[in-house]
Amino acid sequence: MIVADPAAERQNLIRQIAKHQNLHSHLGNLERLMSRAALEALQQEQTQLALLIEQSRVAAESFASEPLHGVGLDVPPQLEMERAFVR
Repeated sequence: MIVADPAAERQNLIRQIAKHQNLHSHLGNLERLMSRAALEALQQEQTQLALLIEQSRVAAESFASEPLHGVGLDVPPQLEMERAFVR
């Protein structure tokens, strides 16, 4: 004959309830994150990102042959003075 300890059984059931509640919460979060609306929003963001990447590529190609004034060519006068001071 098996005699169960009621206090131990109660603690076991409390642990099981906590596990089931955590699982229920986790599944609810997954359902919310994987809903049709969430997936459609993600798809829209991915499409927008692809469009922005393409636009930046086209812009970079169109301006590739045009040097930007004061960038990379001549040293600005302020830097030239600082360079002379450091020497």
